Amino acid sequence: MAVVFASLLVAATLAVVAAVAVRTERTAAGVSPSFLDSFNTLFLMFLIAAIALAGMSLSKFCSGFGGDVARVYLPTVALQLLTAGAVVLFSRHAGVRINFKPDFSALKNGVLYFVPTLSILLAGAGVALFYKAVFGGEIARQDVVSMFMELDGFFPKAFACLSIVLFAPIAEELFFRGLLYPVFKGAFLTVLCGGSPECANVLGRKTATVAAAAAVSFLFSLIHASAYAALPIFLMGLVLVCAYERTNSIVSPVVAHSLFNLVNVAMLSAL
Repeated sequence: MAVVFASLLVAATLAVVAAVAVRTERTAAGVSPSFLDSFNTLFLMFLIAAIALAGMSLSKFCSGFGGDVARVYLPTVALQLLTAGAVVLFSRHAGVRINFKPDFSALKNGVLYFVPTLSILLAGAGVALFYKAVFGGEIARQDVVSMFMELDGFFPKAFACLSIVLFAPIAEELFFRGLLYPVFKGAFLTVLCGGSPECANVLGRKTATVAAAAAVSFLFSLIHASAYAALPIFLMGLVLVCAYERTNSIVSPVVAHSLFNLVNVAMLSAL
């Protein structure tokens, strides 16, 4: 019975995400694909490797500090700011257009797309319930979740919230939706439509969009390094792509992502 209920929770989330995608496809402003030449493709790979190396170096440098704030959240915030800055500089260099304008439409749609992200919590509950029914135990909390719950004092929690609710959504949306999504879209269009932004093959354009959304969402779930949360985070990534497609403003997915993280922080603080 528990397995059936868990499956229904995941199915309900899939239905919500599918409905969001269909609705978005009908009203989307659209995100322009970006076509990188060989040099900029290699430059992007180098940039990603450099950011990863910087993250590991910062983590090791701060590992000897006392307290989780200085040891974990300080290098995390530094990496988030570094990532955001690197993405902005690379996008301007390579001609990847990212709309940062926080107009009313972008803000409103960010809030509207936040609402279906709440269904992601159903998928998470379904996965946890399925795991308990099949393996007979509770899923271990992610280290970052346990660490946040163990923080004591106003300043440590406020600093952690700043990282989770503000800097993480900005850095992750700039990197995944703002940079990688249009680049992947351009790469798939090149394969399917010969690289033409005005590809006459409607099926090819739609396939390129879906493939780019799936690829970026898969990578988005991968960096969170949680097997049980992989599906919910993947679905979350799809909703955030839809938010970006709806307005062609990176502000919309940032707002939706930030509100979702805020809800999770509030839930953890209430436990």
